[in-house]
Amino acid sequence: MKKNWKYSLLLIATVFALTMGIFFLFYRFDNKYTARGDQAIQGILYVPDDDSVHYLAREWEYYPDVLLTPQEIKEQKEDYYSRYVSIGEYGGMDLGDKNKSPFGSGTYRMTLVLPEKEKQYAIGLTEIFSAYKLYINGELMGQMGNPDPDNYQEQIQNRVFTFEGKGTAEIVIAVTDKHSVSSGIQYVPVLASPFKVNIIRRLRNAKSRINTAFFCC
Repeated sequence: MKKNWKYSLLLIATVFALTMGIFFLFYRFDNKYTARGDQAIQGILYVPDDDSVHYLAREWEYYPDVLLTPQEIKEQKEDYYSRYVSIGEYGGMDLGDKNKSPFGSGTYRMTLVLPEKEKQYAIGLTEIFSAYKLYINGELMGQMGNPDPDNYQEQIQNRVFTFEGKGTAEIVIAVTDKHSVSSGIQYVPVLASPFKVNIIRRLRNAKSRINTAFFCC
């Protein structure tokens, strides 16, 4: 009986230590408040030539009520109203206007000023509500569902996209949502090396499983 008691205590201590280790790693690598990296100013982010993690939280150039391609922004930018928003600042597409519907479409844009030496980058996107197209440097890199309002199809999933970049790089995310609790981009995208973005993704998954285990029991 005494041996079983010691074994149980050792098991509890081991699980606790592993849990604390995971939370420390999550704090170290996936904390938008303590991670190194500057924030964008008026839609432009300067990315230094190092291996830091950048949480793209602030001052996205946002075009409400429209789905735009990079070509349309380039050729017709002056025809569309835009403003700067932070991710999670508003719970819907209404931008805080109680007289507007929280659902609809919108286009997010950010310009990255990268080092002159070409490197591989990754952008991690968490659960954008509820359909979107991602463009990088004018190229359609991927999409979830179909954001076209006339052919709308939602699909919500965590994704990581990689790209080669130097000089400047443009990120455009065109989003549509018709009925989610929160619309648009509500979770801060992360920019870093593919290795670090994938570490963050795994830590998020581990934290989610731990939270589920704690709260469901």
